[in-house]
Amino acid sequence: MKLSKTRLSEIESLPEDSIDTSEIPELDDFWENARRIGPENYLQIEHEILEWFKKHRVGADD
Repeated sequence: MKLSKTRLSEIESLPEDSIDTSEIPELDDFWENARRIGPENYLQIEHEILEWFKKHRVGADD
């Protein structure tokens, strides 16, 4: 479901204590030791450099 900018703004402005969280279960022990797992190797490339490589790849349309 996509929210409109207006609705998203309304939701973001709600005070924390006005949000009913009674139906959300508490976190169990499983999550205490959880950690984020990402790729072992990755390369971060700036957007402009990535676009340059896309534009200059072999067989690229002019």
